[in-house]
Amino acid sequence: MTKKNGRPKMVIPDAMREAVIELHAKEVGKNEIERRLKSNGLTRHMLDTISKEEGLQWDRSKTKKAVEQLKIKGQAGRSLMADRYLRVAGDMLDKLNQPYQLQMLSNKTGGWETYTRDTPPAIEAEKFVRASDVAMKRHQELIEFDQQDENEESKSLLGSINDVLKMYAKDKKDKTVEEEAEESLNEDGD
Repeated sequence: MTKKNGRPKMVIPDAMREAVIELHAKEVGKNEIERRLKSNGLTRHMLDTISKEEGLQWDRSKTKKAVEQLKIKGQAGRSLMADRYLRVAGDMLDKLNQPYQLQMLSNKTGGWETYTRDTPPAIEAEKFVRASDVAMKRHQELIEFDQQDENEESKSLLGSINDVLKMYAKDKKDKTVEEEAEESLNEDGD
């Protein structure tokens, strides 16, 4: 038997088909079945073909839960990172008002001498301000990333509500005036 494009139809051994059906009946997931039977020659395409031909349905709830858990873990990690950036930004700004030690080569002794100033020199102060600015930008980007995600969820929910309202409005529009009057009379009569 050949397909429309002239290539022969893939022949899947009955033993392979039975193994897939048996594992599916034991509620083994699609990826796990593929891993277990890969050494026997099972490919993803073969597994998809068997699934389609045998009408096998796969439980996606575990995948959805795992994705949600990863999403929550990612948000927690980004939140911690945002806090760290915020602390770094504050630390950099604090250094502007702290004593600053300079090491300079002494003309008298020929060695290094340490001097302490009340505040850092202008060039160092500028570096601290830039570092603080970068840290604040990274902090803000992480916060906005999670806010975007929340906004998308809100838009999705509003979109769903809008779809239901459109269906309701269409249903109402499709009714004739006589049907609505009859419904109204029936409600009043009850």
